[in-house]
Amino acid sequence: MSRIVYAWELGAGYGHVASFHAIAKQLQHNGHEIIFVLKNLEHIDSLLSQSQFQYLQAPVNWPTSLPTPAAFSYPGIMKNTGFSETGALPARAKAWRSLYELLNPDLLLFDHAPTALLAARGLNIPQALFGSGFTIPPPTAPLPSLRPWMKISAEELLQTETQVLNAANRVLHRLNTQPLDNLADLFQADEHFLCTFAEL
Repeated sequence: MSRIVYAWELGAGYGHVASFHAIAKQLQHNGHEIIFVLKNLEHIDSLLSQSQFQYLQAPVNWPTSLPTPAAFSYPGIMKNTGFSETGALPARAKAWRSLYELLNPDLLLFDHAPTALLAARGLNIPQALFGSGFTIPPPTAPLPSLRPWMKISAEELLQTETQVLNAANRVLHRLNTQPLDNLADLFQADEHFLCTFAEL
């Protein structure tokens, strides 16, 4: 039996968990243990309790009342959710690391969870990404615009990505882990379960 930890960190609603739920039930039926580490627990019991899954609160960025600028790329989303400052990001990464140490998983499965991915860098644990093309960016530098109908300059995309990359590498330095050359390297894993249409 393997212990699989599913990590969901960003995004609203339960679409992420619902997409994995049927797979989790089959894995559970096959004798594996699934532990959900989730951004939002408010209504999760109605979805997971019947299958008797264990679940925990994820270390997430505490929301503020301050307005955030529009995000034109995945790095922009990361910047808006805590990759732009140095105070709380290292603490969240260390909290994820503590969870990994306590749970001792055989597999880490990430669904829209960049801080969880950052914390897992350098650990000898098999890792996989699960989700749509939106949450699993392509291996390019800089990462592309999410709004191709708008004229977002390459300089603006690169500036945002550089800020996020620097914040990530400061955390990796504190974790005694090798830095990222490009932000796309954060999304390298042993497997990518890309759940979308083949044409996309």
